[in-house]
Amino acid sequence: MKKKLGAKLNPLGSGGGDSAKVQEMQKEIDALKAKNGQLQQDLIKLNKEKSSGSGAQNSGGFSIKSENEFIEENNMLSEKLTSTQKQLEELKDDMNKKLNESVQFNNMKKMMQQKNDQIKTLRTKLSKYETVD
Repeated sequence: MKKKLGAKLNPLGSGGGDSAKVQEMQKEIDALKAKNGQLQQDLIKLNKEKSSGSGAQNSGGFSIKSENEFIEENNMLSEKLTSTQKQLEELKDDMNKKLNESVQFNNMKKMMQQKNDQIKTLRTKLSKYETVD
């Protein structure tokens, strides 16, 4: 009898909850990167205004205090970005670990190894019958 080849694998873990976390973390990282970039642009503008001699307080309504606030907020967002990226990496590693420990994955690895061994033996048998011209 023929076996049914179209069988589907069961989802791992809590039904895809980890992938939702990864996507959520990726969106948060993108938002933090955008905000960090905007703060850096604002800081560059402040530095240009300050160095041009017109004074940061007169042009644009910025003061030295706001420049320091930008720097502090930029540092805080950078730290949050790195911690979020670490969490994302941990989630990805956890998902890979779960995949590698799954029964379906291990069965597939065994099947691939058996097929590779079978190919090796067939190649050696075939090489016996091939002649070199």
